[in-house]
Amino acid sequence: QAIALNQRQERFRDVRVRRAIALSFDFEWTNKSLFYGLYERSQSCFEKSEFKASGLPDTAELALMEPLRDKLPADAFAEAFALPSSNGSGRDRKLLGEASKLMTEAGWTRAGKFFQNGKGETFKLEILVDDEGFVRIYSPWVENMVAVGFDATIRMVDSAQHQARQADFDFDLISMAL
Repeated sequence: QAIALNQRQERFRDVRVRRAIALSFDFEWTNKSLFYGLYERSQSCFEKSEFKASGLPDTAELALMEPLRDKLPADAFAEAFALPSSNGSGRDRKLLGEASKLMTEAGWTRAGKFFQNGKGETFKLEILVDDEGFVRIYSPWVENMVAVGFDATIRMVDSAQHQARQADFDFDLISMAL
């Protein structure tokens, strides 16, 4: 199970924006409070496979990457990315503060309750779901995103509309099974 951001939309192309959204989700609180601690957080789309990145790039990987160093992000040459753990409170101020800082670095400024870009457009974000259970799971995340400055909401649709909107890339965030 994973969340997919529609990177066909310009506002999701900046990695700082994507990280700010991810930092707003308190996995530790969600796992403890809603799932009785039964889940382990995936750190990769290739979790538990030989394709999952770990540690620093090895010699063979560096041989492939070095000719492209000027085209690759510096992070590609560092330790593999891992989502930070929260304090499990449901509203980790440190992580939410980091999310807000990342949005500012990405060029979004707080205008009242929500972030706005240079054109005065509010950063709206909708999580598309087709099951009431997801509303329960994502509502605390939406509350955290709103606290950070996103104009975030959840839209529940029937499964046919969910599938059609996914196929047409007519969504901001969507839950997907990998």
